[in-house]
Amino acid sequence: MTHPILQNLRHSTYDVVSMGAERASQQARNMIPNPPQRRYHGNWLQPACCLSTGRCEQAPIWARAKRPHVDGAAIRSHLVCLRLCGGAMVQKPRFARGLSEEFMRDLREGALSGLLDATRTYRLDLQIREDYLNLYHDGKAVLKLEHRPRLSAYRAVIHSKFLPGVELPGPASSRKEHMCFDAGPGFVDAYASQLPKIIANACRYRHSEGAAEEALIRQSLIGSSPVVFIDRQVQVHGVSKRADVIGLTRDGERVILGEVKQGLNNDIQHLIDQLTPYYHIAAGADGCLSNEFAFAYRVVVEQKRELGVLPESIVFPAVPPRVDCLVMLCDYNEKSQLLGRLRGQAARSDLRIWLTCPFGPDYLLSPPEEWEQLCPSA
Repeated sequence: MTHPILQNLRHSTYDVVSMGAERASQQARNMIPNPPQRRYHGNWLQPACCLSTGRCEQAPIWARAKRPHVDGAAIRSHLVCLRLCGGAMVQKPRFARGLSEEFMRDLREGALSGLLDATRTYRLDLQIREDYLNLYHDGKAVLKLEHRPRLSAYRAVIHSKFLPGVELPGPASSRKEHMCFDAGPGFVDAYASQLPKIIANACRYRHSEGAAEEALIRQSLIGSSPVVFIDRQVQVHGVSKRADVIGLTRDGERVILGEVKQGLNNDIQHLIDQLTPYYHIAAGADGCLSNEFAFAYRVVVEQKRELGVLPESIVFPAVPPRVDCLVMLCDYNEKSQLLGRLRGQAARSDLRIWLTCPFGPDYLLSPPEEWEQLCPSA
């Protein structure tokens, strides 16, 4: 039987972020007559009823309860769906992606739309995170833009070593090695005008592997690439290192967990150790993408298509696809012994691991049938 609150919400759409956190909290409190009598000390929680599928019938909601009632909300979808399960909650997953509707609207047609123009003009790589985005140039993050929904404002974060000779409207504050700017009216135009200087400064710290990674991402967007990369430099709670790239095969049958190494990087021989913890977090026991990752990347694909930075033909499958690992050794010297050591390590692994060796300057991936199988499970 449908809970009366669900019945009331079934035909209602509330954008929690655009409403503002306080207003959303009040809305939630007003609609729950007998809230769960449990106290959670600031942990992010998910209704347990959504755990099995990663989404509920209406839309998922992440709620933070500091008191025995729902105290705040942030969503990964356009709808609010309150699912009451006798107070049973679980901790928020370790991985989430997505921008609020307000953020998306400002990027499409509001004060932030100039960023999309700059992305196209300077061939920047836009990556969607959890409530913020990154812009990359040749592997260097030239902008982090954070949404501050309670203030209906944005904050720009740029590494200080990319800012010599750059003039951006203040006020500015420092955060370790970065400078933070209030991205209010006029900031985007000023940032776009200063981008050539920022890029020139960033190029002084250019790393060939980061540049190769970005070239792979850029080439993956053209029709002949078998994989479209939808995320990069992926950080997951509990894993110290980042995964280089996450991709989706064009047929939608596989998610690719990728590691990029350039030249004769000595880390090539240790790639299995680097891939293993990420694989076991991203993939379920059946070898398919976990529900929380599948939901996160379904949001990423939809929002990137909406922003025009991903081809319209790319659609995330309804059923979580299988996870395979792909090692990409860019400009690799076949005479090196590093690959032999990697093969020996892969033979003892239970992961599905493939190998390809793209070459510059294009770094276009070869068809999957030409990839080398590195382990018996593949």
